[in-house]
Amino acid sequence: MDCKSTPTITSEGSAAVGFIGNQETFTAQLGLGGKAEVYNIELTGILIELGLHCAQSEAEKHPLINHIIIYSDNTSALTTICNPQPRKGQILAYDFYRNAIRWLEQSDTHQLTLAWCPGHLNIHGNERADELAKSATDLPEEIDTTTSHMLC
Repeated sequence: MDCKSTPTITSEGSAAVGFIGNQETFTAQLGLGGKAEVYNIELTGILIELGLHCAQSEAEKHPLINHIIIYSDNTSALTTICNPQPRKGQILAYDFYRNAIRWLEQSDTHQLTLAWCPGHLNIHGNERADELAKSATDLPEEIDTTTSHMLC
């Protein structure tokens, strides 16, 4: 059984929505206070509390879930996560890697897939995450963010 998560961003907020099959099972929003770069916000959406963490929590509630699929419309964030060399966003990519390894090592049947999905093409999960991210701009800043050039 698969758990799918779609994180997305705006200039001040980040959000993720999760599905098991076609059933929406979780949403998460994060206010970022308007001072993070878009690239950082997307990585934050994937890494911090949202995408992977929420999907892992959902999978713990449903022992038949052994495959987490995370979709993002940001190819730069996906590239950084898949190739964690020294660069912008490397700290966030390392956190994702560490959490992903923890999930994969819990069981030989666990799988994790990162996939790109096009934005603004009426893909339900992506559109829902965009809607949540926009409304997250009204939330207070919940985590410390930096500009990505300071991470190098």
